[in-house]
Amino acid sequence: MINSQLNKTLEYYKTAIDRLKAAGTSIDTDQVLEVLNARNAVQVALKDATFISTSRLKQLLELDAELRKQAGQINKVIKAEQFALWRESIHLPAEAWWWKLENLTPPHKWNSLDWLWKGLVVAGWTANLSLLINIATRFFSGGAGLLGASAVILPSILALLQASSELTKAGKEGFDKLLTKLNIPQHLQE
Repeated sequence: MINSQLNKTLEYYKTAIDRLKAAGTSIDTDQVLEVLNARNAVQVALKDATFISTSRLKQLLELDAELRKQAGQINKVIKAEQFALWRESIHLPAEAWWWKLENLTPPHKWNSLDWLWKGLVVAGWTANLSLLINIATRFFSGGAGLLGASAVILPSILALLQASSELTKAGKEGFDKLLTKLNIPQHLQE
């Protein structure tokens, strides 16, 4: 009887995985939740089973491997923040790896160049601030008119906005949300 429960949950898991594969690039949230829920049911049935046949164990390992393969497609639809909210709502055990699919996707190859972009940003800030100081001293020493004041104020505001987006947590989160709304891929956001 207990093994029949495991058989049913494995079939449900297989069906959910097959639907996910059939969806291809048009995966939706409901399909992802169905697969994760099916994997939860399999885990509960595994804990209750007294004996697991080799064929069923092999089937489970194949289905888990397929879920890991689909992690990249799933992560295009479900963001890491969403997975974190789901885990928080459900209170899952630590061994529930299938609710942490965002960790299974390898980083994009361009993410290895993030250090270069950050270095260029710092160099740009340095150049911007030094030019700003140079311009400000020249305009204010000769008497600040409307043109001189605007030539100093506008770059100052832009430099402050740029610095706040990089140096403060709230600024960074706001800038990241803006990039996400503009549908800029994660690997290009730096």
